[in-house]
Amino acid sequence: MRQLAWKVAVMGFFGLALAGMVTGQEALTCTVRAVAGAVVLFVLVKLAGRVLALVLADALSHHRRRPGPEQERSE
Repeated sequence: MRQLAWKVAVMGFFGLALAGMVTGQEALTCTVRAVAGAVVLFVLVKLAGRVLALVLADALSHHRRRPGPEQERSE
């Protein structure tokens, strides 16, 4: 997940910098906004990855604990 977060953050950085340049912002303004946006994207992707991993782990643990149809019939 960390590699994906870095890739998204870098792509977001260049995308935000390009968007700032196209709209006519100063270079420093583009840089600051792009860095801030990249940091936010990095954190969001890492959090989303953790949440997804927790949801999958929870779903797998519930699936393993639930009795199957053949166990319910024998009782």
